[in-house]
Amino acid sequence: MLGMAKYEPYPSDFTEAEWKLIRPLLPEGSKLGRPPRYARRDVVEAIFYVVRGGIGWRMLPRHFPPWRIVYYYYFKWREQGHWQRIHQTLVERKRLAAGKKKAPRLRSSTARALKHLTTEECAATMRERRSPEGSDIFWWIRWD
Repeated sequence: MLGMAKYEPYPSDFTEAEWKLIRPLLPEGSKLGRPPRYARRDVVEAIFYVVRGGIGWRMLPRHFPPWRIVYYYYFKWREQGHWQRIHQTLVERKRLAAGKKKAPRLRSSTARALKHLTTEECAATMRERRSPEGSDIFWWIRWD
């Protein structure tokens, strides 16, 4: 909860500098008009604790928000693409800090193809093509 007593920091916790980088990349709180019950930083640190520690959601220590709330935000932000955006932003900043050029943007045709490859329709088509009934050349493909 907001204002909870602080615990001994974990290796997965953020420094103030790291949190200043990540905080603007996360969506704001509730759209319902009421103040959030748990601080965003506590939720994000709980997510990182689970991911870095390789533990189950239900095994979160008690000083973190309840596991269902943490999982809800993890899944919601994943569906909305926030984790991908955070990753891309941090990688670009690291590249620039190391004196490297900014990674080139994909051509629009390549971006469209990649977007199509992530759809369920494409996955179904690929499964069909890999089956003996869906393709005449299936048996010619080496699978080793």
